[in-house]
Amino acid sequence: MTRTLAKLTLKGTLAPADPRTDTLIRTFTNRLEDGSDWRRRALASRLAPTEGERALMLARVDDIDRWLSPSRRAAIVRAVELMRGNLVIANSASDDAIEGYVLMLTPFPEPIVENVCSRFMHGYLGDRTYAPMPAQVAHECRLAIADTLAERGRIKLVLDAEVYESPTEADHAKIAEHHAQFVKETAERSRMRSAQPREPERPHRNPAAMAELAERTARREAAERAAEAEPNPQTKETEDAA
Repeated sequence: MTRTLAKLTLKGTLAPADPRTDTLIRTFTNRLEDGSDWRRRALASRLAPTEGERALMLARVDDIDRWLSPSRRAAIVRAVELMRGNLVIANSASDDAIEGYVLMLTPFPEPIVENVCSRFMHGYLGDRTYAPMPAQVAHECRLAIADTLAERGRIKLVLDAEVYESPTEADHAKIAEHHAQFVKETAERSRMRSAQPREPERPHRNPAAMAELAERTARREAAERAAEAEPNPQTKETEDAA
């Protein structure tokens, strides 16, 4: 416990990508397009990285993965005990508390765990009085590696992108020819339709008026049938006189 966290955090830091690799990452990220699969992006073959460029970006991914290696138990215990030794401990069950720190902080790189514990101890994080709980330290560790994880994600999008063949000059010429033919045929069909005489418009018939007309016609026909069924009075008088 004689070593200070300031010395521990000097080793194992992740250096930024070299300028060439950083430029490659930015360039190819800006060239990405939506792919046929929502889980992958796409790149035109003429804009895709060469084998040498892919090797540089793969090397950067390997560097990030090595740096993101989980912490050793001994390193976590050393950093946490030093931090807790300089702050008020709310929980007296120190053995159980240490196990909680080990469980929560193992997935994070040792330099990040040591740096975050140091920041809590020096008052840059927390309330400067009480030792943080494991979840608080883990949260700060996640924030600390967020940019590195984002960089790795951008590189993987480029490396895993679907590469499609770019159309050649002949392909562009063929597409233009088909488009011109389509426009010509469409214009001809439009002229033919314009030359044909237009059919006279059919009179508009109101459904309500048609229903009323049908009802009136039915009433008239019923009245005519009733009138024909009644006997003629003159005919009846002639028959009675005879």
